Amino acid sequence: MERFLITPGNLKSTAVSTVSEPNDPESIARTPISDTNKQLNLNIFDISVTCEDTAVQPVISFPRTFISLKQLSFQSSWYNKYPWLEYSIKMNAVFCYYCRHFPSHSQIEKDVLITGGYCDWKNISNMTKKHDKTTSHKNAIAKYGAWLSTKKTGSVSTQINKQVKEQVIKNRAILKSVIRCVLYCARQDIGLREHRRERKEEFNSENYDASLCSRHDVNEGNFLEIIKLLSIENEHFKTNFNLLPKNSKYISPEIQNDIIKATSKLVLDEARDQSKIEQMSICIRYLHNFKIKERFLGFVELNDLNAQAQCDGIIFFLNNVGLDVSNCVSQSYDGASVMSGAFSSVQIKIRELAQNPCPYIHCFGSSSI
Repeated sequence: MERFLITPGNLKSTAVSTVSEPNDPESIARTPISDTNKQLNLNIFDISVTCEDTAVQPVISFPRTFISLKQLSFQSSWYNKYPWLEYSIKMNAVFCYYCRHFPSHSQIEKDVLITGGYCDWKNISNMTKKHDKTTSHKNAIAKYGAWLSTKKTGSVSTQINKQVKEQVIKNRAILKSVIRCVLYCARQDIGLREHRRERKEEFNSENYDASLCSRHDVNEGNFLEIIKLLSIENEHFKTNFNLLPKNSKYISPEIQNDIIKATSKLVLDEARDQSKIEQMSICIRYLHNFKIKERFLGFVELNDLNAQAQCDGIIFFLNNVGLDVSNCVSQSYDGASVMSGAFSSVQIKIRELAQNPCPYIHCFGSSSI
């Protein structure tokens, strides 16, 4: 009589073969794959290779094996009862999907569902019940669940990096608003802080709280009063501002000065000299040591009077003297359309190069009286 058996000797060529019936069929059928052939599991390619693959559960006409003088075979209905089972057609044996991919160290050496496969169809019900209750199997399922969760949400380091990036974005948004408040005061030529700092502790960025915005009894200067106004009008700003660390709210006098020092105003005018050469004068207006100063930097010879030629001359001159146009916070020219026009004028081109609002302010010194 012929039957399908798993034996150590014939696995190297094929996992399923026909052999003559031995004297004790039950003892052979129940003999698991030899421990010396544990590495054979690495060569099984008809079941899942990694945890990225789903459990392999084919539904076929399963080969029958004589066990206790009965022809027995694997039943596909066991998939529903034990979803972790996967069947190897090549070996005519079953494996535990979870324990194969997430085994414990002690489990690898002795668990046939990991190393070689199980094919005793007579006792498979008892084996699956016992295996389903083992601690190692439950741990493997937990590890698989954790792996799925990590795959969806990312690793712990990825989640931390994501939170850090989100916080950086929020902090930058707050800092932009603070910078706009400082630049507003500078453009309007108004002081940032009150004349007397009698309530010095409230100016300390470690103690300042936007919740003070409801107080109207103390005038804390233009800058902090604008911060208060933003907190009243914008709940999102107020919430994020109060979440900033107490030692880095970016509102201290030192920060205000640093912002102002990083900015400047560009003042230009052009005229023709006696030799009939068009020359453009360049001046800058800036704050230094709490004092507003204006300085003449030099002349730029112009070969053409269109907006692009004048813009190129300005940028060339600023680069030569080591000034970055991105630090410019406003522009001041005469009323000529080539300088102050709403389209393709010098002020539009400078604003594009500066990559900030950099508004145009009419130079009243060039107005006719």
